[in-house]
Amino acid sequence: EDTVVIIPYQSRHVRLVLKGPDHLYVEGKTLQGVRTEVMLDRSGQYYLENTTMDFQKLSDKEILRMIGPLGADFTIKIQFANEADSVIQYIYYQPIIHRWRETDFFPCSVTCGGGYQLTSAECNDLRTGRVVVDQYCHYYPENVKPKPKLQECNMEPCLDSDGYKEIMPYDLYHPLPRWESSPWTSCSTSCGGGGIQSRSVTCVEEDMQGNMTPTEEWKCLYSPKTAILQPCNAFSCPTWVAQEWSPVGPRLYLAFEDRC
Repeated sequence: EDTVVIIPYQSRHVRLVLKGPDHLYVEGKTLQGVRTEVMLDRSGQYYLENTTMDFQKLSDKEILRMIGPLGADFTIKIQFANEADSVIQYIYYQPIIHRWRETDFFPCSVTCGGGYQLTSAECNDLRTGRVVVDQYCHYYPENVKPKPKLQECNMEPCLDSDGYKEIMPYDLYHPLPRWESSPWTSCSTSCGGGGIQSRSVTCVEEDMQGNMTPTEEWKCLYSPKTAILQPCNAFSCPTWVAQEWSPVGPRLYLAFEDRC
C-alpha cells in the first residue's frame, strides 16, 4: 500500500481517477485522532465520517467522487495488485483553515509623558481556535497578514515627584521604532548606466541615552521601509576620440656611404 494524498477536513468537490491494476481505499482521521478505514471493492456509495463517497469500479480504472464538505481529514491510499504501474489523477477544493488574527494593543511603552503601543498578528487555526506557527498562514496567497497599528498612549504629563518617565518592563526603548539605513555600497560599475548599489535597512529602537538596538521588523511596519537597492553611475563611459592628424614635420634623411 502507499499514500496518494491527504485531503483536509471541510474540503469539497473531490474527484480521483486511478488508471491501472491497483485499488483505492480511504482512511478518515477526525480532529480527535479517531481513524476509520473503508475498502472500496465494488461500485456504489460508501459513508465515512458523515461524508458520502460515490465509487465506480470499472475494468481499467476506478473513480471516486465526494461532494463534501469532508467530515474529517481523508487519506487516499492505494493497494498494489501487481508490479505494473498505475496513474492517479485528483482534484479538490481545499478550504482556508488558517487565518491571520490581529492582536490587541500591547502595553504602552511608558507609564506617563507620552508613549506608543502597537498591535501584531498571529496565525489562527480556525478548526481548533489555537495559535499556530506563522508558516501555516503563508500557504494561501490571498491570506494577507495585517500590518501593525500604532497609537499614542499615556499622554498625561509625568508628575514632578516622579522625576523621570518610567519605562514598561517589556519595552526599554523610546521614542518610536524606526528604519535605520547603512551607507550605500560602492556602485557595481563605474559608468555605462547598469550599475547597482545596495544597503541594509534595520528596524531599531532608541533608548533614553540615544543608543540604538535592532528589534523585530513588525514594530516598524507602520511606516514604509526605505529602499535597499538603487541604480548608480548612469552616465556613459568615456571613449577615445581620434582628432585630425597634425601637419607634416621636417623630413629626416639617412645618408649611406659606399666603400670598396
